[in-house]
Amino acid sequence: MAWLCFAACMYKMFMQEITRRIVRSYADLLAHNNLPGYSTLPWVTRCGLNLRALGGFVHSGEFLRLLVYLLVWLLAGFNIVWQLDLYNAAAALPVLLACLWVWPWLADARRRWIYRLLRGS
Repeated sequence: MAWLCFAACMYKMFMQEITRRIVRSYADLLAHNNLPGYSTLPWVTRCGLNLRALGGFVHSGEFLRLLVYLLVWLLAGFNIVWQLDLYNAAAALPVLLACLWVWPWLADARRRWIYRLLRGS
């Protein structure tokens, strides 16, 4: 019985951490200019910094992980659509849910890469 209480407590802590991470990721998505020193840079410099951050992210292992997770999500979603024979808006739902899941991850990755570039490391 004690292990059941322990498992329930660990599950609650895990879900709280996941919720905090999702909320922080969506906050990053909405406040993408709130990096120290980023908003004071000229527009052309910020664009160059964004491109360098994108290049660094695309050549990282995190990008490959994101790509694999996204492909698994989309394939599972398309299988659900195919198995349940969904049409119109219901058929688009799995793809839209994948986008809702990916955008915060991308915003968080962008923020981390730009922060690294601004620090010079």
